[in-house]
Amino acid sequence: MSDNSSPAERTAVDAIDPSVPSTGDARKRHLMGCLGRFFYPVELATLATHVVASERTTALESVSDDERTRVAIRLHHVHIPELVDRDLVEYDPESRMAIAASDSAAAPERSRWSNVP
Repeated sequence: MSDNSSPAERTAVDAIDPSVPSTGDARKRHLMGCLGRFFYPVELATLATHVVASERTTALESVSDDERTRVAIRLHHVHIPELVDRDLVEYDPESRMAIAASDSAAAPERSRWSNVP
């Protein structure tokens, strides 16, 4: 997988958290960047759409159902569990809801899981 983002985009996304790889895994950087935009837990399919759009620097509406599904599967089974293990993401596999961990630089000020209706 190649990193096609510009230096300015890499700087903005890399600055999220120094423990997220700055090279070699652009998908995790895009994932953390997308999670940082939400003040509440986000559903996996929505997150996958945002990740694809971020990677391709395109509109959310241009992400196909096939792309969203394929990326959601990879996020669920590969990328999110790795970030959960590093305490950067909180994820509930049953509801398929994810949020940046509160101590992660990607986490904006917001309610915690227990406070979300």
